[in-house]
Amino acid sequence: MRSLDNGQNVRKAPPARVFSLLVLDGQTQIEVARICGCARSLITLRAAEIERTMGVPIETLRRYGSRLGEMAASTSDMTNQGEDG
Repeated sequence: MRSLDNGQNVRKAPPARVFSLLVLDGQTQIEVARICGCARSLITLRAAEIERTMGVPIETLRRYGSRLGEMAASTSDMTNQGEDG
């Protein structure tokens, strides 16, 4: 998922946020556009970018969404523990 934050400085609908909303939260593209305050067409572009980067369609990623969320949380926890110790 880190590859989605490739240093791009995007003002609306950053790919990592779109990924989180589409895949982990199961939101529709229309809902994501509303949340991000942008056009649905931008979310469609971001979804295509996510699919290219991940090499997997959004629908397939959604099937593994809860597991991906757990892995992201686990990685974050491990990073935070490393900073404390």
